[in-house]
Amino acid sequence: DPIAACTACHTQVPGQDHPVAVSVRLPAPPGLPLGPNGKLVCTTCHDPHNETQFPRMLRMEVNALCAACHK
Repeated sequence: DPIAACTACHTQVPGQDHPVAVSVRLPAPPGLPLGPNGKLVCTTCHDPHNETQFPRMLRMEVNALCAACHK
């Protein structure tokens, strides 16, 4: 479970963290992988290997990341 792998150490703060385990409109934006059953997971927005070097291990710059799904 990709969410459980993250929440084993990182707690979610209601009202401050983006919802996860929710379905999204398909297709997902390029470079934002979905979890099982096409649901949003932590690694949709965060790169656990931090290859992008963006703050908070984001997959892209924060404004571009939000705008990828929220028009």
